[in-house]
Amino acid sequence: MRREKIEKIKKDLLDMREQLWIEIKHKQGEAAELRDAGVPDPGDEGTTEDLRDFLHLMSDSKREQILEIDEALDRIQNGTYGICEECGGEIKIKRLEIQPYTRYCVSCKEEIEKRESRISASEQGKI
Repeated sequence: MRREKIEKIKKDLLDMREQLWIEIKHKQGEAAELRDAGVPDPGDEGTTEDLRDFLHLMSDSKREQILEIDEALDRIQNGTYGICEECGGEIKIKRLEIQPYTRYCVSCKEEIEKRESRISASEQGKI
């Protein structure tokens, strides 16, 4: 993969990471405002709690995405970026441009999702 492409993707990853941190801080601020404001109507307390939980879940999801971005930046640093962790083949540049923190080529990702789907389906059958 050409160095210019990797540098562009690295910049995009860093920009994504920064934007995610801004969003996390914003959501944490919203959750804190809800907590600090209190709820004047006891009937609204459950709704407020649900909203607060939702904001925290969004922050957790964004933190997971930041971890994936950090792992991609590590792969760039150690020279393994763009190599599928499942088959060892090269991940196409178009895929990396669309999802720069991906660890798998398209065919391996599809197989992983099929396995996960089968596992999930079999677990649902046990209930």
